[in-house]
Amino acid sequence: MMAVTAGACVFLAWVALFPTPAAPPGVVAASESERSAPEETAPTPQISADGIVEGANEELTLRFEVPGRIKVVHVREGDAVRAGNVLAELEMDAAELQLAEARIRLKIATAERDQLVAESSRRALDAAREKRIVASAPQLSREEQALADGKIELAQTAVRREQLLLDKCRLRAPSDGVVLRAVGQPGELTGPNDERELLTLVSPGAMRVRAFVEELDGMRVRRGQLAVVSAAGEPRKTYPGTVAACSLYFRPKSQRLLKPGERLDMRVREVIVDLDDGHDLLIGQPVEVMIER
Repeated sequence: MMAVTAGACVFLAWVALFPTPAAPPGVVAASESERSAPEETAPTPQISADGIVEGANEELTLRFEVPGRIKVVHVREGDAVRAGNVLAELEMDAAELQLAEARIRLKIATAERDQLVAESSRRALDAAREKRIVASAPQLSREEQALADGKIELAQTAVRREQLLLDKCRLRAPSDGVVLRAVGQPGELTGPNDERELLTLVSPGAMRVRAFVEELDGMRVRRGQLAVVSAAGEPRKTYPGTVAACSLYFRPKSQRLLKPGERLDMRVREVIVDLDDGHDLLIGQPVEVMIER
Protein backbone atom coordinates (compact mmCIF):
# COMPACT_ATOMS: atom_id res chain seq x y z
CA MET A 1 0.00 0.00 0.00
CA MET A 2 2.79 2.35 0.80
CA ALA A 3 4.45 1.51 -2.55
CA VAL A 4 1.31 2.50 -4.51
CA THR A 5 1.05 5.77 -2.62
CA ALA A 6 4.69 6.57 -3.30
CA GLY A 7 4.24 5.86 -7.07
CA ALA A 8 1.23 8.19 -7.29
CA CYS A 9 3.16 10.96 -5.59
CA VAL A 10 6.02 10.56 -8.07
CA PHE A 11 3.60 10.76 -11.07
CA LEU A 12 1.92 13.92 -9.77
CA ALA A 13 5.25 15.54 -9.21
CA TRP A 14 6.34 14.68 -12.79
CA VAL A 15 3.18 16.20 -14.31
CA ALA A 16 3.63 19.35 -12.23
CA LEU A 17 7.26 19.77 -13.30
CA PHE A 18 6.82 18.82 -17.00
CA PRO A 19 3.30 19.80 -18.29
CA THR A 20 2.08 18.60 -21.74
CA PRO A 21 3.04 21.24 -24.36
CA ALA A 22 0.16 22.94 -26.16
CA ALA A 23 -0.26 22.33 -29.87
CA PRO A 24 1.26 25.02 -32.12
CA PRO A 25 -1.20 27.72 -33.21
CA GLY A 26 -0.68 26.93 -36.88
CA VAL A 27 -1.62 23.32 -36.37
CA VAL A 28 -4.79 24.21 -34.54
CA ALA A 29 -5.78 26.72 -37.28
CA ALA A 30 -5.20 24.16 -40.00
CA SER A 31 -7.30 21.61 -38.22
CA GLU A 32 -10.18 24.05 -37.80
CA SER A 33 -9.98 25.11 -41.45
CA GLU A 34 -10.14 21.50 -42.53
CA ARG A 35 -13.28 21.00 -40.50
CA SER A 36 -14.92 24.16 -41.88
CA ALA A 37 -13.85 23.65 -45.56
CA PRO A 38 -16.72 22.58 -47.88
CA GLU A 39 -16.67 19.10 -49.29
CA GLU A 40 -15.40 18.72 -52.85
CA THR A 41 -18.15 18.26 -55.47
CA ALA A 42 -18.17 14.75 -56.90
CA PRO A 43 -17.66 14.55 -60.68
CA THR A 44 -20.79 14.19 -62.76
CA PRO A 45 -21.32 10.51 -63.55
CA GLN A 46 -21.18 9.72 -67.23
CA ILE A 47 -22.28 6.91 -69.52
CA SER A 48 -19.56 5.53 -71.73
CA ALA A 49 -20.39 4.03 -75.12
CA ASP A 50 -18.74 3.13 -78.39
CA GLY A 51 -19.95 4.80 -81.55
CA ILE A 52 -19.62 5.12 -85.31
CA VAL A 53 -19.60 8.38 -87.27
CA GLU A 54 -22.23 8.67 -90.01
CA GLY A 55 -23.79 11.39 -92.13
CA ALA A 56 -26.68 13.36 -90.72
CA ASN A 57 -28.76 12.30 -93.73
CA GLU A 58 -29.51 8.75 -94.76
CA GLU A 59 -27.22 7.05 -97.26
CA LEU A 60 -28.59 6.43 -100.76
CA THR A 61 -27.93 3.01 -102.27
CA LEU A 62 -28.03 3.08 -106.08
CA ARG A 63 -28.52 0.18 -108.52
CA PHE A 64 -29.37 -0.12 -112.19
CA GLU A 65 -33.08 -0.64 -112.90
CA VAL A 66 -32.37 -2.83 -115.93
CA PRO A 67 -30.05 -5.83 -116.23
CA GLY A 68 -26.87 -5.51 -118.24
CA ARG A 69 -23.08 -5.51 -118.26
CA ILE A 70 -21.24 -2.55 -116.76
CA LYS A 71 -19.46 -0.55 -119.43
CA VAL A 72 -17.83 2.18 -117.35
CA VAL A 73 -17.91 3.66 -113.83
CA HIS A 74 -17.27 7.39 -113.92
CA VAL A 75 -16.76 8.01 -110.19
CA ARG A 76 -14.62 6.79 -107.33
CA GLU A 77 -15.05 6.83 -103.57
CA GLY A 78 -14.83 10.35 -102.22
CA ASP A 79 -15.90 12.11 -105.43
CA ALA A 80 -18.43 14.93 -105.08
CA VAL A 81 -21.30 14.74 -107.58
CA ARG A 82 -24.21 16.90 -108.60
CA ALA A 83 -27.80 15.83 -109.15
CA GLY A 84 -28.14 14.39 -112.65
CA ASN A 85 -24.47 13.49 -113.10
CA VAL A 86 -23.92 10.12 -114.83
CA LEU A 87 -22.19 7.82 -112.33
CA ALA A 88 -21.98 4.60 -114.36
CA GLU A 89 -23.16 3.16 -117.67
CA LEU A 90 -24.17 -0.23 -119.02
CA GLU A 91 -23.36 -1.53 -122.48
CA MET A 92 -26.07 0.04 -124.62
CA ASP A 93 -25.62 -1.48 -128.10
CA ALA A 94 -28.79 -3.57 -127.94
CA ALA A 95 -30.83 -0.73 -126.42
CA GLU A 96 -29.65 1.69 -129.10
CA LEU A 97 -30.63 -0.78 -131.87
CA GLN A 98 -34.10 -1.23 -130.35
CA LEU A 99 -34.55 2.55 -130.18
CA ALA A 100 -33.48 2.90 -133.82
CA GLU A 101 -35.96 0.17 -134.82
CA ALA A 102 -38.78 1.92 -132.96
CA ARG A 103 -38.00 5.19 -134.70
CA ILE A 104 -38.07 3.47 -138.10
CA ARG A 105 -41.47 1.96 -137.29
CA LEU A 106 -42.71 5.46 -136.44
CA LYS A 107 -41.51 6.72 -139.83
CA ILE A 108 -43.27 3.82 -141.57
CA ALA A 109 -46.54 4.54 -139.75
CA THR A 110 -46.31 8.22 -140.66
CA ALA A 111 -45.54 7.36 -144.30
CA GLU A 112 -48.54 4.99 -144.46
CA ARG A 113 -50.84 7.72 -143.22
CA ASP A 114 -49.40 10.18 -145.76
CA GLN A 115 -49.92 7.55 -148.48
CA LEU A 116 -53.56 7.15 -147.49
CA VAL A 117 -54.03 10.89 -147.59
CA ALA A 118 -52.39 11.04 -151.05
CA GLU A 119 -54.59 8.25 -152.39
CA SER A 120 -57.67 9.98 -150.99
CA SER A 121 -56.56 13.21 -152.62
CA ARG A 122 -56.05 11.46 -155.98
CA ARG A 123 -59.49 9.86 -155.83
CA ALA A 124 -61.08 13.20 -155.04
CA LEU A 125 -59.22 14.83 -157.92
CA ASP A 126 -60.27 12.11 -160.36
CA ALA A 127 -63.89 12.44 -159.27
CA ALA A 128 -63.75 16.21 -159.66
CA ARG A 129 -62.37 15.92 -163.19
CA GLU A 130 -65.16 13.55 -164.21
CA LYS A 131 -67.78 15.89 -162.82
CA ARG A 132 -65.88 18.99 -163.92
CA ILE A 133 -66.00 20.56 -160.42
CA VAL A 134 -63.35 21.91 -158.07
CA ALA A 135 -61.74 19.15 -156.04
CA SER A 136 -62.44 19.31 -152.31
CA ALA A 137 -59.80 18.84 -149.59
CA PRO A 138 -58.72 15.23 -149.27
CA GLN A 139 -60.47 13.42 -146.42
CA LEU A 140 -59.96 9.92 -145.08
CA SER A 141 -62.85 7.80 -143.95
CA ARG A 142 -63.39 7.45 -140.22
CA GLU A 143 -62.00 3.93 -140.22
CA GLU A 144 -58.95 4.87 -142.26
CA GLN A 145 -58.24 7.89 -140.01
CA ALA A 146 -58.53 5.82 -136.82
CA LEU A 147 -56.27 3.08 -138.21
CA ALA A 148 -53.59 5.53 -139.33
CA ASP A 149 -53.63 7.50 -136.06
CA GLY A 150 -53.50 4.28 -134.01
CA LYS A 151 -50.43 3.02 -135.83
CA ILE A 152 -48.65 6.32 -135.30
CA GLU A 153 -49.51 6.43 -131.58
CA LEU A 154 -48.25 2.87 -131.10
CA ALA A 155 -45.00 3.74 -132.87
CA GLN A 156 -44.56 6.88 -130.77
CA THR A 157 -45.15 4.89 -127.56
CA ALA A 158 -42.54 2.33 -128.64
CA VAL A 159 -40.02 5.12 -129.23
CA ARG A 160 -40.64 6.60 -125.77
CA ARG A 161 -40.34 3.14 -124.17
CA GLU A 162 -37.05 2.34 -125.87
CA GLN A 163 -35.72 5.80 -125.05
CA LEU A 164 -36.62 5.26 -121.40
CA LEU A 165 -34.89 1.88 -121.34
CA LEU A 166 -31.82 3.43 -122.93
CA ASP A 167 -31.78 6.17 -120.29
CA LYS A 168 -31.94 3.53 -117.56
CA CYS A 169 -28.63 2.19 -118.84
CA ARG A 170 -27.10 5.34 -117.34
CA LEU A 171 -27.06 5.53 -113.55
CA ARG A 172 -27.48 9.15 -112.50
CA ALA A 173 -27.12 10.85 -109.13
CA PRO A 174 -30.58 11.64 -107.69
CA SER A 175 -29.17 14.51 -105.60
CA ASP A 176 -25.96 16.29 -104.68
CA GLY A 177 -23.65 14.20 -102.56
CA VAL A 178 -20.37 12.40 -102.05
CA VAL A 179 -19.65 8.87 -103.28
CA LEU A 180 -19.24 6.77 -100.16
CA ARG A 181 -18.81 3.38 -101.84
CA ALA A 182 -18.31 2.29 -105.46
CA VAL A 183 -17.97 -1.47 -105.92
CA GLY A 184 -18.95 -1.96 -109.56
CA GLN A 185 -16.29 -2.88 -112.12
CA PRO A 186 -16.48 -2.75 -115.94
CA GLY A 187 -17.48 -6.10 -117.38
CA GLU A 188 -19.56 -7.24 -114.40
CA LEU A 189 -23.18 -8.25 -114.81
CA THR A 190 -25.58 -6.26 -112.67
CA GLY A 191 -29.21 -5.25 -112.46
CA PRO A 192 -32.08 -4.59 -110.08
CA ASN A 193 -31.61 -7.99 -108.39
CA ASP A 194 -27.93 -7.36 -107.63
CA GLU A 195 -27.65 -7.62 -103.84
CA ARG A 196 -24.51 -5.49 -103.72
CA GLU A 197 -24.54 -1.78 -102.98
CA LEU A 198 -23.19 -0.82 -106.39
CA LEU A 199 -22.90 2.87 -105.54
CA THR A 200 -23.64 4.61 -102.26
CA LEU A 201 -24.11 8.37 -101.92
CA VAL A 202 -24.18 10.42 -98.75
CA SER A 203 -25.27 14.03 -98.56
CA PRO A 204 -22.49 16.40 -97.49
CA GLY A 205 -22.92 18.49 -94.38
CA ALA A 206 -23.47 17.76 -90.72
CA MET A 207 -22.22 14.60 -89.04
CA ARG A 208 -23.73 12.52 -86.31
CA VAL A 209 -22.70 9.54 -84.22
CA ARG A 210 -24.58 6.28 -83.72
CA ALA A 211 -23.63 5.17 -80.20
CA PHE A 212 -24.19 1.73 -78.70
CA VAL A 213 -25.05 2.03 -75.02
CA GLU A 214 -24.53 -1.08 -72.93
CA GLU A 215 -27.54 -2.81 -71.44
CA LEU A 216 -26.85 -1.72 -67.85
CA ASP A 217 -26.92 1.96 -68.86
CA GLY A 218 -29.59 1.71 -71.52
CA MET A 219 -32.41 3.03 -69.32
CA ARG A 220 -30.38 6.08 -68.24
CA VAL A 221 -30.17 7.75 -71.66
CA ARG A 222 -32.80 10.14 -72.99
CA ARG A 223 -33.16 12.86 -75.59
CA GLY A 224 -31.55 16.19 -74.78
CA GLN A 225 -28.64 14.84 -72.75
CA LEU A 226 -25.28 16.43 -73.47
CA ALA A 227 -22.56 14.24 -74.94
CA VAL A 228 -18.89 14.52 -75.82
CA VAL A 229 -17.28 12.53 -78.64
CA SER A 230 -13.58 11.79 -79.07
CA ALA A 231 -11.68 9.87 -81.73
CA ALA A 232 -8.71 7.59 -81.14
CA GLY A 233 -6.57 9.52 -83.61
CA GLU A 234 -7.18 12.84 -81.79
CA PRO A 235 -7.63 11.97 -78.10
CA ARG A 236 -7.19 15.58 -76.95
CA LYS A 237 -9.82 16.97 -79.30
CA THR A 238 -13.47 16.57 -78.37
CA TYR A 239 -16.71 17.14 -80.27
CA PRO A 240 -19.70 18.27 -78.19
CA GLY A 241 -23.15 17.14 -79.15
CA THR A 242 -26.65 16.32 -77.95
CA VAL A 243 -28.60 13.09 -77.79
CA ALA A 244 -31.19 13.46 -80.55
CA ALA A 245 -32.86 10.03 -80.55
CA CYS A 246 -32.90 6.81 -78.56
CA SER A 247 -33.94 3.42 -79.84
CA LEU A 248 -37.10 1.98 -78.34
CA TYR A 249 -35.59 -1.48 -78.00
CA PHE A 250 -32.39 -3.36 -77.24
CA ARG A 251 -30.71 -5.38 -79.93
CA PRO A 252 -27.96 -8.01 -79.78
CA LYS A 253 -24.48 -6.58 -79.49
CA SER A 254 -22.63 -6.87 -82.79
CA GLN A 255 -19.22 -5.37 -82.04
CA ARG A 256 -16.62 -6.33 -79.48
CA LEU A 257 -13.62 -4.02 -79.18
CA LEU A 258 -11.90 -6.22 -76.54
CA LYS A 259 -10.72 -3.18 -74.59
CA PRO A 260 -9.76 -3.25 -70.88
CA GLY A 261 -12.82 -2.63 -68.76
CA GLU A 262 -15.29 -3.21 -71.58
CA ARG A 263 -18.51 -4.69 -70.26
CA LEU A 264 -19.61 -7.71 -72.17
CA ASP A 265 -23.33 -7.08 -72.08
CA MET A 266 -25.14 -9.10 -74.69
CA ARG A 267 -27.48 -6.31 -75.78
CA VAL A 268 -27.14 -2.60 -76.55
CA ARG A 269 -29.40 0.37 -77.15
CA GLU A 270 -28.69 2.57 -80.15
CA VAL A 271 -28.48 6.31 -79.50
CA ILE A 272 -28.10 9.08 -82.11
CA VAL A 273 -25.89 12.02 -81.10
CA ASP A 274 -26.04 15.17 -83.26
CA LEU A 275 -22.65 16.89 -83.29
CA ASP A 276 -22.26 20.66 -83.12
CA ASP A 277 -19.28 20.45 -85.47
CA GLY A 278 -17.74 17.29 -86.88
CA HIS A 279 -16.73 18.22 -90.41
CA ASP A 280 -13.23 16.77 -89.99
CA LEU A 281 -14.49 13.35 -88.88
CA LEU A 282 -14.75 10.51 -91.39
CA ILE A 283 -17.85 8.46 -92.03
CA GLY A 284 -17.45 5.03 -90.48
CA GLN A 285 -14.81 6.24 -88.02
CA PRO A 286 -15.05 4.58 -84.57
CA VAL A 287 -15.32 7.03 -81.68
CA GLU A 288 -15.76 7.13 -77.91
CA VAL A 289 -18.95 8.73 -76.56
CA MET A 290 -19.45 10.10 -73.06
CA ILE A 291 -23.06 10.96 -72.17
CA GLU A 292 -23.94 12.95 -69.05
CA ARG A 293 -26.50 11.30 -66.83
